[in-house]
Amino acid sequence: MNHKMIEWQNNRIRVLDQRLLPRETTYREFTDYYQVIDAIQTLVIRGAPLMGIAGAMSLALVAQSKIEADRETFLEAFLTAADALRRARPTAVNLAWAIDQMITVGEACAGKAGPERVKAILAAANKLRDADIATNEAIGKAGAPLFNSGDYVLTHCNAGALATAGYGTALGVVRAAISGGKRLSVVITETRPMFQGARLTAWECDEDNIPYTVITDSMAAHFMKIGRINAVIVGADRVAANGDVANKIGTYSLAVLANAHKIPLYVAVPVSTIDLTANSGADIPIEEREKEEIILVMGRTMITPERARVWNPAFDVTPAALVTAYITERGILSPRGIKLIEGSEAKLKPHRLSSTDLRKRRQATETPFDTKAAETISVTRRTTAEALAKAGKLTPAKQAAQEAAGEAMERVLHRKKQQALVRLGDTADEAGEEGESGPDVPPTGTTKPSPKKAAAKKAPAKKKAAEQPTAKKKVPAKKPAPAKPAATKKAAAKKKR
Repeated sequence: MNHKMIEWQNNRIRVLDQRLLPRETTYREFTDYYQVIDAIQTLVIRGAPLMGIAGAMSLALVAQSKIEADRETFLEAFLTAADALRRARPTAVNLAWAIDQMITVGEACAGKAGPERVKAILAAANKLRDADIATNEAIGKAGAPLFNSGDYVLTHCNAGALATAGYGTALGVVRAAISGGKRLSVVITETRPMFQGARLTAWECDEDNIPYTVITDSMAAHFMKIGRINAVIVGADRVAANGDVANKIGTYSLAVLANAHKIPLYVAVPVSTIDLTANSGADIPIEEREKEEIILVMGRTMITPERARVWNPAFDVTPAALVTAYITERGILSPRGIKLIEGSEAKLKPHRLSSTDLRKRRQATETPFDTKAAETISVTRRTTAEALAKAGKLTPAKQAAQEAAGEAMERVLHRKKQQALVRLGDTADEAGEEGESGPDVPPTGTTKPSPKKAAAKKAPAKKKAAEQPTAKKKVPAKKPAPAKPAATKKAAAKKKR
């Protein structure tokens, strides 16, 4: 993406206002940490890693405001601001983690001259930002082998570049797979009530020409049932030591559905999101937000009676048992590996999972492909693209890129349909369609005919005979058995005694 999520410019923090996307791209500037806290709480700034970086840079603003202060005055203001920032949003652990990193730096440079303090704290904050991008790229590299060309990957909320310093965690894995030559399409849940999926993840995919489809949250089960979803990947706001995952509300529902349909659920997180002080999900605080987020759509149209009671937890907790694997910068891990994430390589190695094994396991259990669903989805995709083009919402370059990506996915879709038909024993009328063959999707011609078809070819006579009606045969009535003589009966009874 060409947009910077956060940067230090002219002694101010400059961030992209995520509330206004995708309608407009507007940047906000902050000169005080109070303004940053408000921006975090009102979702101008969101995403666990990005909130951590924003918190770190806010402490550089504090150092700048106290440039003339002595050591004690500076430290008092610095620690007060750090405490307020840590409590801005309680569930995302990255914010508290980044603040703790900065407190160490602030205490170390407190005795220096004011300009030197600002320089040291700002350098530490920028280092966290740069490290976050490198970490996301490492997560993407680790997770990319989990997917095959032609996969439809469902994601919830936004765990892309907008939620981080850049690149993204869950969406970063998709980016890495596509960069490696795999043809993936992202299925995005709208993510009520604030539509982070429909607004933000879709916007990112649109900007980077990643094929995507938006669905309502309640449609996920349907598409899993008909075999349209191959994997689920999400980010996280906090992962407990036992592997329980706190993420955007609705993640737990998707995990239950994925488990029921034998679809893998991957959690892509940096090590900084893992909280070893939380033994389980029960130790993670869940933020409750204002009812206006639910009764008003994006703060505008009221959809409930004004006096409606509302429950609005921002997050839920997914048990570790429903997570297939955790994708981190230290590799793909099992739940047991989470506890040892800060340990040595030797201790962590036994808990690493092989992407090849996970792919094989997935192929052995995944929901069969529904051949009837392909046509409807193809028509919908083309109709939507044509409508956007007519409305002038697509530049020629974007339109061409989307059409090319859509056509590639259609070819993969067609091959999957033919393979499914062959497995079902039906005739594939269009098996010879031209198109590229991805490295992980075998061409239709290489699929072996089903045993049913082979048997039908070997014995056509039997099949014809079976199809002809047969006359009913009269079954002769059974003759009653002759009665035993009385003497025989007495002997038998005596023998029993």
